Amino acid sequence: MNDKQQQGYDLYYRSAKNALRQGNYSQAMTDLGYCHILSKNAYRKHVKIHWMMLVIGVKSGNVKEVRVQLFRCLMAFATDPFFAGTEPNGNPGDSNYGFFDKLAIPEALQEYFQ
Repeated sequence: MNDKQQQGYDLYYRSAKNALRQGNYSQAMTDLGYCHILSKNAYRKHVKIHWMMLVIGVKSGNVKEVRVQLFRCLMAFATDPFFAGTEPNGNPGDSNYGFFDKLAIPEALQEYFQ
């Protein structure tokens, strides 16, 4: 993660924490999805984002999200050191997308990858 990506990560992580405190789980998941994209090659941060998504799944009562994030927390913890540095893509890491789905990086994040 370069300095520009770190700045974006920090911005969206703070926003996610604020949204979570306010009970706005949808906004928190969107912001964490952006953090997930920005932290693809930052092991600890990537695992942390999946953990936060799991917490939101529990708080919101979203059983599908809890199930998916339990698996992804385990996989991120076990595999990220081997895949760190792979090309980031726009997959936000939530239960609406497959583990290996490759998506375009969202317009809102383009500036962090230039």
